[in-house]
Amino acid sequence: MTIFTNYLLIENKTTINTFEIPTSLVTTKIFNISRNPIYLGMVLIFFGIVIFLGSIISFAPLIAFIFLLDRFVISSEEEKLVKIFAKDYIDYKKRVRRWI
Repeated sequence: MTIFTNYLLIENKTTINTFEIPTSLVTTKIFNISRNPIYLGMVLIFFGIVIFLGSIISFAPLIAFIFLLDRFVISSEEEKLVKIFAKDYIDYKKRVRRWI
């Protein structure tokens, strides 16, 4: 999933690095299903590892990871995108869910 989303970002001539300023808003293909497909892929991989480990205690780091990602990383990225793309990003947020 990450390779595919990186390809889409490169194809649309925008940055892959979350610390750089994006030059275009990508809302097609996988980004039409989830606003954060890269983070979703990371969480699914982490979930697979937790299932493989087979321990209830393994869920604690996963839940912490999801919480921190959702509340701090994604929220700050979305604030930046609203400032850059204004109404276009707000409309996109209304159409597409944050995760799935």
